[in-house]
Amino acid sequence: MLKIILILIFSSALTSFAQTGFSSGHNPHDSLLFDGSVKNLWDNCDNCQPDSNCEITVYNVKGSATGTVIWYTMEDISTCGPKEMAKVWHCEVRQLKAGDMLKPGEEITTGSDGEVELRVKIKTGFYIRTAQSVEGVARTDKIKLAPGTTMKPSCPTAMKKGRVWINETMEEAGKQINETIDRTIESVKSKLKPKGTQFTIETNDTEDLIKVYEGSVEVILKKFDDSDVKNNTEEIQKLYQDYQSGKISQEEMIKRVKELSEKVQSGVNDLKMNVTVEAGYQVKAGVKLSEIVPIPPDDDKWWEK
Repeated sequence: MLKIILILIFSSALTSFAQTGFSSGHNPHDSLLFDGSVKNLWDNCDNCQPDSNCEITVYNVKGSATGTVIWYTMEDISTCGPKEMAKVWHCEVRQLKAGDMLKPGEEITTGSDGEVELRVKIKTGFYIRTAQSVEGVARTDKIKLAPGTTMKPSCPTAMKKGRVWINETMEEAGKQINETIDRTIESVKSKLKPKGTQFTIETNDTEDLIKVYEGSVEVILKKFDDSDVKNNTEEIQKLYQDYQSGKISQEEMIKRVKELSEKVQSGVNDLKMNVTVEAGYQVKAGVKLSEIVPIPPDDDKWWEK
């Protein structure tokens, strides 16, 4: 009888253990192995965890290059009772190295001897498989910064000075994508909207030079110089006033108005706000957009060296 009782007690204990697990004073589901809702906290930076829609990592570095590097440590943040683990994020502006994770929107600067190659994983949007099925779409861009370059990689990306090569790689080629993220690249004088593209941007204080090697890029002027059109329009108005006050004859007014009207029309035609540049061509964006011309045969493909 005693043997039967002991067997029953032992079986009950095994059943209880199988259902609840050995807790040792805390619920096993507090463990990171079971709990996916881990808190994100910040140490010496403001909201410095990576953007889930735009993850930026350093692929390769040569020479001097600095940026804001982010990383996390797993720490117990409980004050009493069961352990509560959290990701505590840290950041530091320092020399970059391969494998670093970068804070989106913060500056990367290369020295006179520096080059950096990045990988930017972007959740670009979604496409509809069927009436009941929607599938997310991502791509991984390759970005290479030449020596003497400053930019802020993010979504959108800001280009401040220097030379950058960008290669977009669509992981879902040939599908109609409903984009949910801003892919614009903003430079000093222009905004660029790439379309499945490999291209370079060279920028300084006065103009941007955009060269397209694959796909196409829409180039949009941020500001344009319409001072000539305004001046000629004001001159036409003054001619009418001078004629009405008897300062000039009707013949003089008609002649000058015709000349100035032709200049106004020519100036308006030159004020293109945007163009699409196809593969094999380049354009300059300054106070105006230049003509689109072929990329020279002796073009310096510096990113391949």
